Amino acid sequence: MQEIFEQVWGYVRSTWRFRWYIYLIAWPICIGGWLFVNQMPDQYESKARVFVDTSSALRPLLRGIASQGSTEDGLQMMTRTLMSRPNLEKVARMTDMDLTVSTPEEMDELITRLSKTIKFSGGRGKDKMYSISYVDEDPQLAKQTVQSLLTIFIESTLGDTRKDSDSARKFVESQIKEYEQRLIEAENRLKEFKRKNAGRMPGEGGTYFAQIKQARQKLAAAELELSEAKNLRDELRRQIEGEEPVFGIVPSNPSSTNPLVTGPHPLDG
Repeated sequence: MQEIFEQVWGYVRSTWRFRWYIYLIAWPICIGGWLFVNQMPDQYESKARVFVDTSSALRPLLRGIASQGSTEDGLQMMTRTLMSRPNLEKVARMTDMDLTVSTPEEMDELITRLSKTIKFSGGRGKDKMYSISYVDEDPQLAKQTVQSLLTIFIESTLGDTRKDSDSARKFVESQIKEYEQRLIEAENRLKEFKRKNAGRMPGEGGTYFAQIKQARQKLAAAELELSEAKNLRDELRRQIEGEEPVFGIVPSNPSSTNPLVTGPHPLDG
């Protein structure tokens, strides 16, 4: 610790010893710096803050389908909108800066200077506030430039909003027509199903399970009738083929009903 103190004290004594040399060097540098700064032109910065909602009118309809835009997308959208050459030329005309140039080359230089001096910032996190700034020697020109940028951006944004609204309206109308067509087709299919299954639908002649039970009973009765009919058919077939005699009750007046049967007659002899 003592060594550090002695070293610092040595620097102080050396500075004090050569203080006049330091003054002789520092004063000309300071005077020259003051003169240089005094000759520098004044710079005026104009800044405006604008709220930008990058979501479109279709966003609520496409929620869960389309990806949500970020704040970086909003800043890029603003930059693309305002920093295009047609818009920068429009800014030059609105602020009369185009009157200071006379050749296409000078106009190109003016556009390049504007693109470098116009700054955009902001939009961090969920904040949708963005800043537009411009620096110039003329305070009035700086203000007019920022105002022109705001005017151009608002006009273009309103145009995009109208386009988004039209797109949203057309999208909704197309969806309504599509669902109406689906509803009509579903109703037609339901009508056709009811027509083909008339009397077997629930609520028509009992519940669904009751109708199933009734249908099964009818099926069993039909099977029984079929079995009886088959047995009768086989019986008739055996009678026709003479396999078995048929015993039955003879009518009281057989001759009246059967010409092959005659009454008793006397025996010969």
